[in-house]
Amino acid sequence: MLKPGGRIVVLSVRTKMGLRESEAQAGGEREKALFEKAWKGAEANQPVRNIGAYERRETDYPKELARFGFREVNLDSITVLSYAPDNADVSDEVALEQIDYNRYSSISSVEKALRMAPDALTGEERTTLLRLINERYDARVAQYQRGEKLWDIAAQTVLVASGRKGLHAL
Repeated sequence: MLKPGGRIVVLSVRTKMGLRESEAQAGGEREKALFEKAWKGAEANQPVRNIGAYERRETDYPKELARFGFREVNLDSITVLSYAPDNADVSDEVALEQIDYNRYSSISSVEKALRMAPDALTGEERTTLLRLINERYDARVAQYQRGEKLWDIAAQTVLVASGRKGLHAL
């Protein structure tokens, strides 16, 4: 229980408000099709996964805080730029780490889907998908090393709702 005058802060990652990889960097049609097939199999095997199923509208947070007696309610957002290898203030070492982090994130996502649905892809399809992901990121590393700037970025937005508990709950 929060005491009167106490402050609450609610953070909510906004899956639909972030910036993702550019279309040029998102992979070719075959890679996209295999990735989608793996995740469709995972979702079919575990429909209760519900990631994002309970995401609330941004405007719900201040309404709910007010309903529960919070005053001085604020609604803000923080956008974290998590990937920008071509920025002038990013060292070569960090840029290459960012590219490889995205590589490992893509591979990890495939592996997670296949743990959820081991039969979603054939062995050959799995091998092909992982090869395509690695080829895409190997090409991105080579482009970076040649000085080709793609200005591909990724950012994640976090909604911050806060309020102070009123002296009298409603």
